[in-house]
Formats: sequence, structure tokens, C-alpha cells
Amino acid sequence: MPDAVAGCAASLDDVVLPANTDAIAYSKSELGVVATLTSDAYAFPEELGAYELQEDGTALLPTDLVVLEEDCAEPTPEPSAPVAEPSEEASVAPVAEPSASPSPSGEAPPVLAATGATVGGAIAFAALLAAGGIALVWARKRMQNA
Repeated sequence: MPDAVAGCAASLDDVVLPANTDAIAYSKSELGVVATLTSDAYAFPEELGAYELQEDGTALLPTDLVVLEEDCAEPTPEPSAPVAEPSEEASVAPVAEPSASPSPSGEAPPVLAATGATVGGAIAFAALLAAGGIALVWARKRMQNA
């Protein structure tokens, strides 16, 4: 799998193709990276990862999986929120459950490059780690006061 490229002007032309082998030759088309078997002695495995088997026998890696376009517009600064002073007792906020309804834009959630993990999953994991840390601090504080 070729390395993904990112940037506001990134295109498929920026993607570096994997080296051709005795079994597979790689090329680019308007749809993405194309893997073509070079001999009848070889066959694609059943699991192609991010590649999609095509009717003509080639495997296609769609452009949107290797070209990650970024917004080049200047970000507008957001006003900073007031910082709350920590209280004597630590509290753990509940982690919000994801909504069962689709997003308003109808698009799939953003995907981290080449891992298939969603950004929402990474945020949920970070929230779980933070909640565990708060619980640990709270438990240690109670042990010291006992």
C-alpha cells in the first residue's frame, strides 16, 4: 500500500507507487492506484485490505484513501473559554454515547490514515483514559485521608 499524502494541494500525482514485482504492476488512474497481475501464474488473495477487486481483474485503491485533502483557509481564532478552578472533590463526567442517527452531512466520519480507525473512536479512547486517571487520583486521595 502506498503512503498517503496530505495537503491543501495534494493530488494523486503526489502518491509514490509501490515497486512493481514479478506478480504485480502498479499504475495510477483517475479513480486511484491500480494493481494489475502481470502473469496468470499469480492471483490476488481473498483479503485485499483497502484495495477493491474490479471486474477487469485488477485491484483498485481509491484516491480518497491515499490523498487526504486539507483545508487551506486561514483558521479564525476562537475566543478562549474561562478555565474552571478544580474543586476539592474530583468528578467524572459521563462519556456521551454516539448518536444512532446519521450525521447531517450524510458523509462517513473521518478516518485516520491507513488504519481504518475513526476519529470518534480515538476521542472515546482518550476520554476513557482521562476518566481512569481521574478515578485513580480520587481513590489515592481517599486512601490518604483514611
